[in-house]
Amino acid sequence: EALSHSIREYLGGILDTTNFFIALHEPEVGKLTFPLFTDEEDDPPGTVDFEKGMTEYVIRTGESIFARREDMLIMHERGEIDLLGTTPKLWLGVPLRIDGASVGAIVIQSYRDENLYTEESLKILNFVSTQIAEAMKRKKAEVELASERALLTTLMKNTADNIYFKDIDGKFIMVSDSQAKLLNLSDPALALGKSDYDFFSEDHARKTFEDEQEIIKTNRRLIGLQEHLILSGKPDMWVSTTKLPIQDEDGIISGTFGITRDITQSKLAEKALAESNSLRELLLDIIT
Repeated sequence: EALSHSIREYLGGILDTTNFFIALHEPEVGKLTFPLFTDEEDDPPGTVDFEKGMTEYVIRTGESIFARREDMLIMHERGEIDLLGTTPKLWLGVPLRIDGASVGAIVIQSYRDENLYTEESLKILNFVSTQIAEAMKRKKAEVELASERALLTTLMKNTADNIYFKDIDGKFIMVSDSQAKLLNLSDPALALGKSDYDFFSEDHARKTFEDEQEIIKTNRRLIGLQEHLILSGKPDMWVSTTKLPIQDEDGIISGTFGITRDITQSKLAEKALAESNSLRELLLDIIT
């Protein structure tokens, strides 16, 4: 909405924007919304069904329209449009396109002067529509990125599993709160730029680094690897680790990420069961 008002203020220095609106199409619900609508004759329509008006025609066809009242009447008689609202003497509309698809329209009109605008005015509107569409595209990307970051932050703060992302050199670029706790760090940010060599034994760190380099070179996944962790000041742990490559849209690998789950209790239970079975066999041997 703020962007729409800025556009109208900008356009006002070039064209008469007394009767001016921006419409956006929401195809998933079949609706038309108006982030900006200023008009001498009609009230702001709010959200309406996507019907057969001039605005919908521009969006549907993706064509810019310069039409006088008689042109609109002819289009109406042909069944191409329905005349919605007060019919102006002059109507100019251009599509808003994002990635080649029409997502809305920008419109100016005149109820009193059929010569208020020219074909040059239509060219100006077309230019402005590209700027609006680019701004909308950037804003949409910002919103989607912010949403994805919020989801990732929620996961990294609350998961009981240890999650970590590493660059191509094996250095941490992001870790979950649980991983930071495992590494005896008060803040996950303290892990950034460090590697397993800063927290684990040299043998374990070397084995981990070699595994991750193999993932980067071969683009293979490492699933359910069981590891024995020895950390200073902590009891020994058994974990199940899954690691995958970090890839961009072009398939270029820039590092690895992993999920480690504590399976110590399961391992202790297995060990206790094995010892129980051994004791039972020994007792049977003695009895025999």
